[in-house]
Amino acid sequence: MLSNDVARLAVGQGCYATLMNPQGHMLADLYALQMDDHLLLETDVSAAARLREWLDKYIIADDVTVEDRGAQMAALGVEGPQAAKLLAAAGAGALPGAELDHAWAKLGEAAALVLRVGETGEEGYRLIFVVEYAQNIWDALAAARAAVPWKPVGHAAWNILRTEAGLPWYGADMDERTLPPEAALEARAISYTKGCYVGQEIIERIRSRGHVNRRLAGFHVSGPLPAAGAKLLRGGQEVGVLTTAVESPTLGRAIALGYLRREHLAAGTTLEVEGAGGAEVVELPFYRRAS
Repeated sequence: MLSNDVARLAVGQGCYATLMNPQGHMLADLYALQMDDHLLLETDVSAAARLREWLDKYIIADDVTVEDRGAQMAALGVEGPQAAKLLAAAGAGALPGAELDHAWAKLGEAAALVLRVGETGEEGYRLIFVVEYAQNIWDALAAARAAVPWKPVGHAAWNILRTEAGLPWYGADMDERTLPPEAALEARAISYTKGCYVGQEIIERIRSRGHVNRRLAGFHVSGPLPAAGAKLLRGGQEVGVLTTAVESPTLGRAIALGYLRREHLAAGTTLEVEGAGGAEVVELPFYRRAS
């Protein structure tokens, strides 16, 4: 059912994948994490109900059950060059090293699943835990602040950072009209060697053809900050659409993500933004943080 090879995962490993309909359009993107006796699927809340619906529709084995734990679970991202040191100071112990590896850890009096993943372009980890442990986890991190200073940030800051890193977000830059290759997800989310899955025929057709008609791109934006959905024009003709636009403090300018027809993707291409302003195509990511 999923676009990546979940069957190859050993306990403690994970992969990024998409769930598609038969037309190859994305119904959800998710992390699939192999636990001891079950598979944990972590997806954006906006796609959770759809994911559950399609799993129930396609699972036919009697010994498989699907349980929605969204209301009982919470997640907290810890990202930045000192993320590992902060978690160590909070008592997490040995941390998973490879991307999407995961392991249980104890922070204070609370257990959390520590997932090695960054969604801001920085080194990062995600803590997944039952809601009742939220205060204990926060207190453990707060107690470690003297050793490793940190600041809490909200959605707006996260959105700027992931945009600077050129990372699309389902619900903003990807939805049920998006083909995974349009969002440049081939390397991360698609296995070309696994068995059949929903949408595979379309993905294979795209691979044999060699391209999609539109592709995720980055833009330097001038003029008023455009709204999501603003059309991109060239010579008066619509050639693309913006999906996310933010003011980047790091770059000191407005930047945006969006989709552009492939014949206009060359860096340096100038476009008009519907309503007012302009845009210039730039290579992604906008900003690459030091390793």
